[in-house]
Amino acid sequence: MQDNLDQNIATGFLSAFHDWCYQAVIEGYREMVKDTTAGFSEWDEENLTARLKKEMLASPVVKSKKIDIVRDYYIDDDAILSGTKPAKSARRIDFRFYSKWTFENEYEYFAEAKNLYHADRRRRGDANESKNYYISDGIQRYVSGAYPNGFMLGYVLRGEIESIVSDINQIMDKKIMPPSISIGHITSKSTLHSHPFCYTSTNTMSNGVLELRHIFLKF
Repeated sequence: MQDNLDQNIATGFLSAFHDWCYQAVIEGYREMVKDTTAGFSEWDEENLTARLKKEMLASPVVKSKKIDIVRDYYIDDDAILSGTKPAKSARRIDFRFYSKWTFENEYEYFAEAKNLYHADRRRRGDANESKNYYISDGIQRYVSGAYPNGFMLGYVLRGEIESIVSDINQIMDKKIMPPSISIGHITSKSTLHSHPFCYTSTNTMSNGVLELRHIFLKF
């Protein structure tokens, strides 16, 4: 009975931790867009991510819950840890959120961010390319297991969020996936912490179903 109670408490804390991470992103974003002179719509993804991290670290939820945030976190697989693959080949994910609840309980959650454009931004075809990257280098890496448990961030620099989501879903319909996985449409629009552009997608992994959260931030 005690084991079940402890598990329920741990599960409840994990759910709360995930929500704090979403809240940190949203609070950090709100602080960013107060800087109306920054010209964020012209920034590269890495610069937006660096600035968002700075703003998140100052947010009340991160401070009160003592959440550690790392940018460009290396994902070391078994081959790297056994020395059979160069560590410099490790993939990196944009954000790693970390919390230590007790000596026995540590929690990690991750976020991958991508710039998104509805219309071409700097060169012909880069709008379509941005949406393809969101799928292939974001969603698909979660669904394939290459990325650990986490969520997606879309930095929208050209166009409206709803149009970009629709475009991404149309591209998904044409993509050929490995037989063991499938990626689902980004749907179920909801509001988190008063931010109205939060969605989920239901995806099939080789070992089960992945409900993936998507939070879109317009700059």
